[in-house]
Amino acid sequence: MTIKVNDIPITADNLKNKPPTKYYKGGRKFPWYDAKFNGWNIQYSPDFFSNYLHKYYSVINGDPYLFTFNIEHIKPIEENRYMMEISHKGLEGKEAWKNDIIIKEIEMFE
Repeated sequence: MTIKVNDIPITADNLKNKPPTKYYKGGRKFPWYDAKFNGWNIQYSPDFFSNYLHKYYSVINGDPYLFTFNIEHIKPIEENRYMMEISHKGLEGKEAWKNDIIIKEIEMFE
C-alpha cells in the first residue's frame, strides 16, 4: 500500500505508533514499510480483529490495524485542507488484482 499526502509519500520516518519492524508469534519479522517497493506491508485480515487471535501470524508488537503518522512537515493545500491518496500495490509491489483494502476510519488531529 502506498500513502501520499499532498503528493508527498508517507514513509517509515512518518510512522509514530509502532516500531519499524513487526514481529509475529511464529517468529517471522518484516518491516512495516518496505523501501525496496516504496510501500507499506499491511497485514492481511478478513476483518479488524482476527490478527489478534492467529496462532502464528499474529503481530505481537504493535496494533496491526492502526497506523499513526506524523505529517507536520506537510503544508496544507489551502487553509487546513489536505489531500490523501492511498493505493494498493499488491504483493511485493506487483499490481493489486485480488484483494481490496478496506479502511475503517481516517482521522486527523493535532
